[in-house]
Amino acid sequence: PTSSLPKATPIFVTGVDKTHVHLQTEGNDVSLTRGEVRTFKDYERRLGARRSDVQQIAEEMRSLSQVAIERSDEADSLYLMAQRVEGGAKLIGRLARLKEAALEQRVKADSTYWQAVRSVDDASAVLANVATRYGGIYQAVVDSDETAPAELRFYKD
Repeated sequence: PTSSLPKATPIFVTGVDKTHVHLQTEGNDVSLTRGEVRTFKDYERRLGARRSDVQQIAEEMRSLSQVAIERSDEADSLYLMAQRVEGGAKLIGRLARLKEAALEQRVKADSTYWQAVRSVDDASAVLANVATRYGGIYQAVVDSDETAPAELRFYKD
């Protein structure tokens, strides 16, 4: 799956001074404080961390789905064996419930997996758009003669 988010357009930096970054967006001159720019960068980092978390959840859900399939197959096999064994009728009801529970777990794990995959795709698209739209701002701050070393390290991370 791919995200249906529109593509971002970059914001162009017209200048950087000690307190502000000056931008040209859609014919308007706008300025941001360095704190606001740091907030954008921090947002980008947090979104990247969330994307990684959701990606890990997707991988775990895929594994859980596989385990549920195996458990369902085991319960089905035991169910068939119980039908052939004398006295196995006592277990048939329990095995049928186990198989049904394993199938429910698989459906839930599959559903959660696909939701997580879509979320990862959407987060990736948002991150790409953020990088496109705001990347020039970060780079302008890094390249600026006005940037203090502590701030320089912040934007390079």
